[in-house]
Amino acid sequence: MNIMNITGEELKNICHDLSKEKLIEIIVELNGKLNESRDDMKRMRNLFFEQQQQSDDNVIEEKKNVTSLDEQSDSEYMDSYSHFSIHHQMLADKARTLAYQDAIIENSTLFIGKTVLDIGCGSGILSLFAAKAGAKLVVAVDHSDIVNNARSIIIENGYEQTIRIVRGKLERIDFEKLSLPTKYDIIISEWMGYFLLFEGMLDTVLYARDHLLQPQGALLPSR
Repeated sequence: MNIMNITGEELKNICHDLSKEKLIEIIVELNGKLNESRDDMKRMRNLFFEQQQQSDDNVIEEKKNVTSLDEQSDSEYMDSYSHFSIHHQMLADKARTLAYQDAIIENSTLFIGKTVLDIGCGSGILSLFAAKAGAKLVVAVDHSDIVNNARSIIIENGYEQTIRIVRGKLERIDFEKLSLPTKYDIIISEWMGYFLLFEGMLDTVLYARDHLLQPQGALLPSR
């Protein structure tokens, strides 16, 4: 039984039909998921404050230096996003996921025949929305191991000819060397994280806007 697919009300309704042993099994599974989520949140929170402190220490650095993370911090941050549990929780935020879906699918005329850059693609959900809306090419970029899952999801949904997965830090990717566009019609990014605090994508999104977006291109979300 996948307890993550059962609502609280459904669980309440079936409890009377379960044995004591089965109830214990469910409680243990829930406790494990809770501990896993707590650990993920703790790592994200600690890294956020480390980044904030580092940003304060380096406030006099030039603005063109779009990322204040060193190699180790980059690795730690992106490794935290390689845990599928984080992406499960993000996708489980139905209000946010549906808002992105509606913004893309209901504005399909904006996407038809266009090139799209998905920054921090994660599970690939926004790339799939863009491809479904009619994009000619979607380049999905992420720096974590989650790209392996994203590739499988994209293939399973039949969009491997439209969506190109690229693993790496956006600012360091040589798009021309990869035979990919160096300017895009649309840039999308799911940069709003836990409570709008724990995503570290904003600097990268601003870099992409300034260097990779067509002059008349669109940035979603733009505010």
